[in-house]
Amino acid sequence: MALRVELALKRRSFEQVLAHVTTTRSRPVSARDVPTRIVERAIQIAYRLLPFESTCLKRSLVLCLFRRRRGLPATLRIGVRKNGGEFAAHAWVEDDDGNVLTDPLEGFSPVPLPHGPATPDAKAND
Repeated sequence: MALRVELALKRRSFEQVLAHVTTTRSRPVSARDVPTRIVERAIQIAYRLLPFESTCLKRSLVLCLFRRRRGLPATLRIGVRKNGGEFAAHAWVEDDDGNVLTDPLEGFSPVPLPHGPATPDAKAND
């Protein structure tokens, strides 16, 4: 799935990748309840083996895709913070109850993400 996310990010806009991940429907699988920490660790290992930079956004997209394909709740969150003159962003995953499934880091305020299918001519809003 990490490879799939990497290729999608190279070929499509972020809005299209986000729409795909957030609208992915579950497929029948036998092992639905793989602990999130194990999946997260597997994603980290995959990125060590693949020739791609590992970022919190990419790891979160992979985890969202993994969980949603198994019918498990997953919501991508992207947050921002300003510390002094520095601006920073971070991505993490939550379930439907708002429980954080990955490390959110402290002090990041979530920003609203677009929902629904992205159109090829979609423009970012200021």
